[in-house]
Amino acid sequence: MERKIILSIVLVFIFLSVCLAFAFAFIDFPEGKVIYVRKTENLRMEPQGKKIGLLEKGVSMVVVEDSPKWVKVRIEGWIWKDSVTDSKIGLSGDGYRALQIVVKTQAMAESILSELQAGGDFEKIAKSKSIGPAAKKGGDLGYFNKGDFQADFEAVILNLKPSEISTIIKSNVGYHIFKRVK
Repeated sequence: MERKIILSIVLVFIFLSVCLAFAFAFIDFPEGKVIYVRKTENLRMEPQGKKIGLLEKGVSMVVVEDSPKWVKVRIEGWIWKDSVTDSKIGLSGDGYRALQIVVKTQAMAESILSELQAGGDFEKIAKSKSIGPAAKKGGDLGYFNKGDFQADFEAVILNLKPSEISTIIKSNVGYHIFKRVK
């Protein structure tokens, strides 16, 4: 008799465990709900995709989207500023970065090139004289990988060593001067 009671209790426990596990598989998390990591878990780019991080037990997240087996989340936290960039370009390690000054006339370009060769500050000159879209950022074009930039410009930039300044390059937009940063 005692054995039957123990067996009954064990079976009830197994049944409840299975029911609980089954119920967790069908939990819906509404968008905007705060949820927490139950145990250390991988963070992925997409379901079963590339691992992009590791989340520790107790980390809070906000639900962005729910699916039968996966939850897309938003995580808020702080990261050291020097460790981040606003562009994926250049993360592969072979990227380059350049500054540009664009002006309408060859005479203006020659004057600026002389000023730069005499030690003028490229970024200040770009901000004050360039008509290019990156002028406000000191001519900073950001990071590029080979093949991302206009071929003739890219050839000029890649032939420069970091901190070297190009000669004047003419285009249908105007006259360009580049400085390679990386």
